[in-house]
Amino acid sequence: KLSQDFAVLLMRSSYNALDEIDCIAMEQFQRDFFLIRQAEYQPYLETLGPGLVQQGQLSDPYYFDFISFAQYATISRAINDNPPSVFEEQQPEEDAGP
Repeated sequence: KLSQDFAVLLMRSSYNALDEIDCIAMEQFQRDFFLIRQAEYQPYLETLGPGLVQQGQLSDPYYFDFISFAQYATISRAINDNPPSVFEEQQPEEDAGP
């Protein structure tokens, strides 16, 4: 088993590094990350066989392998597939008051 704290640190570090280089809006990254996870999870399970992956458990090496693959596939797409040179991060407007 992996240390939960270490696994979370690895995932967050990659996310924060991508956010720092500003090549994709993080809302778009989250959507893309979800779509890759959705498309790839069942084939991954079928490759390993039933009962090996504890979905959602970053301390499970099989699940961590899958989720980090999905994260890095999403990051690779954001960096390598002609990212826009300028994008606008979606931020809620602050209330200007009366």
